[in-house]
Amino acid sequence: MDTGLNVRSVQATSFAPVRAESVPQRQAVHTDLPESQAVEAVADVQPVRDEQGEQKQRLIAELNSAIDSRSSAPVKRVERDEATQELVFQTLSAETGMVVTQFPDDMILRQRAYQVQLRRAELEQNAGQRLGAEA
Repeated sequence: MDTGLNVRSVQATSFAPVRAESVPQRQAVHTDLPESQAVEAVADVQPVRDEQGEQKQRLIAELNSAIDSRSSAPVKRVERDEATQELVFQTLSAETGMVVTQFPDDMILRQRAYQVQLRRAELEQNAGQRLGAEA
């Protein structure tokens, strides 16, 4: 019974690359130029200055220094959320004073505040029922 797992021997053959014979060119191109078209290096030439490139580099350096002077390290602040009484860690932009990052996120704080309110309402309702039962 053949399961397809039989190992069969494979004969290894080696192939030698065959080199194609070069075909002589019938119309070869002459590579030497006449003197009038020959190119030679000139000894006394001043290098070309790229004044526009230098101006661009100076402008970029000035802009980068202006940006570096305006930007400073972000301000870190820790506050306590009034609704949940949890600590809130904030990173503020030094330039605008706006919140860049905050942990926990504002949406999570609102969700936790909602849960705190639900728990308070439940406790108040239970306390009211106890007072009503005692009276």
